[in-house]
Amino acid sequence: MRRLSLKRLGRCDNLLERTVVRYGTGINDETTGQPIARLSITERQLALQQAQANLKSAEAQLAAARRLKPGQPTAAVASDRAAVASAQANLSTLQQGATAAAITIAQASVDQAQITLNQLTAPSSASTIASAEATLAQAQVAVTEAQLDLEHATLTAPFAGVIAAVTMNVGDTAGSTTTISVLDPSDLYVELSLSESDVADAAVGQPVTLVFDALSATTITGTITAIAPTATVSSNVATYPVRVSFDPGDQPIKVGMTASGTIITEEHTNVLLVPTRAIQTQGTNHVVQVQQPGNAAAVTVVVTTGLSSDGQTEILITGTSGNLVAGDVLLIASATSSTTSATTTSSSQGNLLSGLSGPPDGGAGGPPAQ
Repeated sequence: MRRLSLKRLGRCDNLLERTVVRYGTGINDETTGQPIARLSITERQLALQQAQANLKSAEAQLAAARRLKPGQPTAAVASDRAAVASAQANLSTLQQGATAAAITIAQASVDQAQITLNQLTAPSSASTIASAEATLAQAQVAVTEAQLDLEHATLTAPFAGVIAAVTMNVGDTAGSTTTISVLDPSDLYVELSLSESDVADAAVGQPVTLVFDALSATTITGTITAIAPTATVSSNVATYPVRVSFDPGDQPIKVGMTASGTIITEEHTNVLLVPTRAIQTQGTNHVVQVQQPGNAAAVTVVVTTGLSSDGQTEILITGTSGNLVAGDVLLIASATSSTTSATTTSSSQGNLLSGLSGPPDGGAGGPPAQ
């Protein structure tokens, strides 16, 4: 199950302003990407506008620090150049008959006008330009943060599914807790916990038979999609989480239900099965006692065993002491004598590994999750 949160950024108002969903609300392909909840955006919009204004100011300051390029005069430069020309013209006029004092004053005016023009057109120092560039960079970052703050104030549905929980009400303040949980019912899985000995026989792609405690009559087949590479240790016991994905179909399976699974590691069909208790050990051999008609003594038949499951063992071949066929009656050694028979079956599932489901947080063998 995926969880979505309204993010708390900056110092803007973080009150939930609007929500259009509640638990159980369905999200289809047409509504995917549409807003489902929103924080107050008024302050965020104003903050973005202020950041954009600051950015323009920083850009202007940097342009001024870098001065003009040749051929691109501004009104200020043009005015100062005109002042220099006017002062020079006045000086030239005075030099044709004015007093020495008047000429000196006119020359000072020309010098001052030239100094003003030089200050306006001379390049700024490297430190001044660097400072202006740093201010511009900070202004750009502030605009980006303000844009993200505004975007994150609106929560959208990222995929089709069902709203599983809504933990905020209109007027509540957004914090670090989950706001809305969305369930994708097409992507359910159970996490089983296998022991160190069992996990060695498990592999991705193996089929798993799932049984749910709340639905005792329901059996669903899943597939191993992931096996944890490291163990989870609890009370000094190491287990390995194994994820089993499954399709619930039309079964009323809910997230959080407890399930157990049986992993089929190997499957043989059309085999001869005998009760495991009927197999005895004589030296290095496995044997079964086959009851004979009438009062004849039982015949000992040497057998080679295969897979075992649910109290049944597969017989691969029988030895030279006799043949074992479906329907033979076998003796089982016990405190009270009993008999049973060998049977054939169309399917023998062997080496079954059981995993008991655990808590909803994905602990030892988790319940259906998404």
